[in-house]
Amino acid sequence: MTAQELMKAYLVQVMQRVHHKKHNHGIAPNIVMWHELTKEIIDDSNEALKILVDEGKVHAGRTLNDNYFRLT
Repeated sequence: MTAQELMKAYLVQVMQRVHHKKHNHGIAPNIVMWHELTKEIIDDSNEALKILVDEGKVHAGRTLNDNYFRLT
């Protein structure tokens, strides 16, 4: 699978997850808003980064103005 195919599959999975959450909570209209999609993507990315740091594959640090990551 190419990176683009993986990304497309991931986005569909995230949209399905948001759709199911809204359906289960009876939220209407049951559409995925941009901010809901990006929040889920950011949450997933943060969790994956934490795991990579814990595994020692990535080093995380802080500069004066921002966070940074470096492959180890």
